[in-house]
Amino acid sequence: MDTRQLILELWASYWWLSIPFGFMVLGIIRMVVRGDIERKRLEVIKTYIDRGMDVPDALKRETF
Repeated sequence: MDTRQLILELWASYWWLSIPFGFMVLGIIRMVVRGDIERKRLEVIKTYIDRGMDVPDALKRETF
């Protein structure tokens, strides 16, 4: 059995595993993006606090 045929047989048997793996990859990407957004939001809040200004309510709320 050559390598190409083996790969095709494995894909034919286990193609459905690509669906949960795809969702896991999307979940990881979502966590990274959310973390970056949250970090930027906290930097803006810190800037307001350092300047002695009131933090707007829009920044205090959860936006997700």
